[in-house]
Amino acid sequence: MAARPGRILEGDNLRILESLPPESVQLVYTDPPFNTGNTRTYQRLRTKQDPDGDRTGFGRRRSRSQEALSCTFADAIC
Repeated sequence: MAARPGRILEGDNLRILESLPPESVQLVYTDPPFNTGNTRTYQRLRTKQDPDGDRTGFGRRRSRSQEALSCTFADAIC
């Protein structure tokens, strides 16, 4: 897999890095913790302005949040 300048490669770090020429990577970003053995759930929220909402934002404006997406997975090595 050849990298072009400014390209983002997503996947297994070890496999991707082994496929790249030496000294060709400026940044590797990871988002730990890994392999906690727990079930993880990520949620994306959608908000709408509402004076009686459950969130306070910039300028103390109130908004109501609503789940837009939820993803659950086992955080463990397979």
